[in-house]
Amino acid sequence: FDPRIPADKQAFEMRIMGTQENDNVEWFINGKAAAKLKNKSYLWPTRKGKHQVKAVLWRDGKRFAETETVR
Repeated sequence: FDPRIPADKQAFEMRIMGTQENDNVEWFINGKAAAKLKNKSYLWPTRKGKHQVKAVLWRDGKRFAETETVR
């Protein structure tokens, strides 16, 4: 978080590799669903503090895989 830049102009890019074209990726921040997207990256609006991130991969409408939680 850069205090010189307005908070609403800051974002942190999260990216997952190894997905297929029709997969969905669901992003969890601090245990709460933040976004479910078709692409493999997510621009999370940055917030101060400590955070935990996890991604769940959905394939053919079924939960296929998930990452470990990253702090």
